[in-house]
Amino acid sequence: MVKKCFSAAFLVLLASCSGDEATDPQAIPWQTSELVGYRYELVDKDHVEQYAFAKDGMVALTTGQKNGPVMGTTYYWSIDKKGVLSIGRESGSTDVRLVKLKSNNDQVTVN
Repeated sequence: MVKKCFSAAFLVLLASCSGDEATDPQAIPWQTSELVGYRYELVDKDHVEQYAFAKDGMVALTTGQKNGPVMGTTYYWSIDKKGVLSIGRESGSTDVRLVKLKSNNDQVTVN
């Protein structure tokens, strides 16, 4: 399992976006092959967020504070027709939309 990191400076659980937002013109479409079997971690000095993406459309999420309490739960993920990653509490729902802006071997920048 390869580890990649989000370099977004926000807690994804607290970020909610409507599906009607315009996609950033610099967005790079997500591919299923970038997610399945990979674990992504938030790069942040205070907060922990880890996402482990499964082939069946489930994502295991661990969130909390570094050196503090953490919790785990399961969400659903999908990639929409614009290549935006959607994560939601229920299949087909969107609580968070992650637009990929930059990617290299071990780090992904999202908006």
